Amino acid sequence: MTEDAREPEEDSRPISRRQRRQQQQVARRARRRRLLGSVGFGTAIVLLIAAIPVLGLVGRNLIKNSSDGKILTNTSDPKAPGYEALVDPTPTALVVQTDPDGKVNSATVLALGSGNRGGGSVILVPLGTRLREPGAGIDRLRSAYEFGGVKILRDQVGSLLGIGFGEVIELGNARWAELTRPVGSVTLDNPDTVTAADGTEFPSGNLTLTPDEVGPFLAATNGNESDINRLVRQQLFWQAWLAQLAARGDGSNLVPGEAATGMSRFARTLAKGTSDVKVLAVADNPDSPGPPFVLDEKQARSQVSTAVPFPVGAFPGQRTRVRLLNGVRAGPVPAAVTDSVALGGGEIIALGNADEFGQTETRIEYYAKATRDRIRVLRSALGVGKLVFKPQPDQSVDATIIVGSDLQKAVAKRSTTAPTTPTTAGSSTSSSSPTTAESSSRQGSGTSAEEGSSG
Repeated sequence: MTEDAREPEEDSRPISRRQRRQQQQVARRARRRRLLGSVGFGTAIVLLIAAIPVLGLVGRNLIKNSSDGKILTNTSDPKAPGYEALVDPTPTALVVQTDPDGKVNSATVLALGSGNRGGGSVILVPLGTRLREPGAGIDRLRSAYEFGGVKILRDQVGSLLGIGFGEVIELGNARWAELTRPVGSVTLDNPDTVTAADGTEFPSGNLTLTPDEVGPFLAATNGNESDINRLVRQQLFWQAWLAQLAARGDGSNLVPGEAATGMSRFARTLAKGTSDVKVLAVADNPDSPGPPFVLDEKQARSQVSTAVPFPVGAFPGQRTRVRLLNGVRAGPVPAAVTDSVALGGGEIIALGNADEFGQTETRIEYYAKATRDRIRVLRSALGVGKLVFKPQPDQSVDATIIVGSDLQKAVAKRSTTAPTTPTTAGSSTSSSSPTTAESSSRQGSGTSAEEGSSG
């Protein structure tokens, strides 16, 4: 007789009091284990959240010291084959300005230049720009803020531009007054007569703003005018303010706040060197009714990749993590190459030298088939490169690019044929010192590359 056949018969037998007590004790112990298990799980979650910064540090060290296609530093000599160094991302911030009633009136991207030279970029983002994935009643940046505040606005701007932000800086009228008070006033050539919400009129022509007038002026708009007009006025203000900071010296006492963070850090550094101020490239939305603007994908990518040459993604998987190695000679690859990587959606994790120099053909090694489409976009931005699939799981990067002389020649040729003065969609005012090249000069041929398998 099988056990299945005996089971009902055994279950139907009467049990003694002793057996019943034993069953009750077993049941109580089981309940305690379940309770302790649930408490332990909750405690583990709390401990895991607390450990995230530590895990991030450990992960960074693992990346630095790992092998098998991961980031590895065998030597401290930057001229030696195999040398690599981790890349610090371009410092970025999203500045969000609000009215006294909490209404958002501007979103501005700040990015700092590399090294000690200072300077950087300011990109003014129209709040009427359509989201990448609009939902019911939430179809533009302004409504994203109205729905979820600064955090949702940050996420949506990051999704739109393909970058994450190291800081979010919130400014109101009082903070703008505090920031500009050390320079006394800001003078600019105002293109439009405009009236602020409190009734203050700012006439066109030469205009001098007191510190208390800066916030209301930046928020002011004329009835049904295009929001681009207001952003052009903001552009003129940023240019004038940064120029006045630069004219006064190092600016160490001219922007109140901590020097290492926030608006103080960004404004001081922007004023220290050459800064580019422009309106984000957008186009009129052909779908009406709806958000007034859509992103000009081609030109906006060029603006962002120039402003943020070493970006991070706004969320995991948004950008292709890249290890970029010079296979031609010792030393850094040309800036045009790193710009092309950023333009193609890359996030450069490490820079360095290949194991061998004198390579003529660029190789793009990738490690997971799921990333193949993104790798092809990256290759299209570079214009050249042989794709090589190397199935290696748990990579700290998605791809390793070994730069050959073919890529260096290609970017050099594109640089010599690129226009010198870009235009900004929707903006009637160009930057005082434009440096952005047209994105068409960096897109490459887009032809498919040979794919192989190695290792």
